[in-house]
Amino acid sequence: MQLTSSDSSAENFASLSMAFCELVESSESVGLGELVDRATKLIVGLYDAAMRLPQPQASEHDAPQPVTKEEWWTLFRRLSLQLGEINNYSFVFDPYEQDAAPVTGSLADDLAGIYSDLRVGLALYAAEAYDDAIWEWRFGFESHWGRHAAHALYALHVAKHSGTVVWIEHGRPTSFGPTSLG
Repeated sequence: MQLTSSDSSAENFASLSMAFCELVESSESVGLGELVDRATKLIVGLYDAAMRLPQPQASEHDAPQPVTKEEWWTLFRRLSLQLGEINNYSFVFDPYEQDAAPVTGSLADDLAGIYSDLRVGLALYAAEAYDDAIWEWRFGFESHWGRHAAHALYALHVAKHSGTVVWIEHGRPTSFGPTSLG
């Protein structure tokens, strides 16, 4: 299957990917509430759009690495500081393992991981290697960033709709925040 840039599902996914990457790159310019709100909306859109991507053949080419380990760590540390009290959350890694113990997740890790995977596809897309870009996006969705997206969505949902983000933005303590008041 030879795709072109005019494939609507690829165009839509590329557009959402660019918007997500721009948000992560410029997250310092927005408040916590706006970051949570925009990241949630973009992750929902990316998840939906990833399921609509066509399935091209795997490429023989090596994928580019547009995000170095140093850049990833810098991004992760910045996001960790910005997310503060809502960065760490608990979840069960394998929901089908009956005796699985909860583990700690990190929204900064989720956002940086999604960002890094999307940038690979965006580099290929910009080079007009459309099939390779879509293959990378789908593969990452099925094997890596899709899980980050699912875990992040739940944590972002709870942070926003429990009132925690509002409490943090207004300088109120969260150790006894709205989730434990009632």
